[in-house]
Amino acid sequence: MIRFKECNNSFKILLKTQEIKSLQKILVEHNRICQLMVEYNDFWKFILLIDGIVYSLAICFITYLAFFSSLFYWLKIASAICTLFGMFCFLIVFFSAAFVATEVSTEQVIKI
Repeated sequence: MIRFKECNNSFKILLKTQEIKSLQKILVEHNRICQLMVEYNDFWKFILLIDGIVYSLAICFITYLAFFSSLFYWLKIASAICTLFGMFCFLIVFFSAAFVATEVSTEQVIKI
């Protein structure tokens, strides 16, 4: 995101100074950043898929233990707390990925 902002700032400076020679350098840098983002997305999409499946299954199992099993009362409470903690961790992982994707997609276009 920071590199996209730097590229946008360079482009704004280029527009003010009318120096066309550095336009190619700015566009090459922008292309390099976009290619890097594609590589990051290709890597992280599989990991986030596995993470989502594991979190979902674990939360479902612990929720079952908390509400429908015949455990001791204190184990049911502990399972309910673990369910809340698991949901919290699940939301942190996926909201952080969503926020990064949103920031990058809004900064990816060169703004004038």
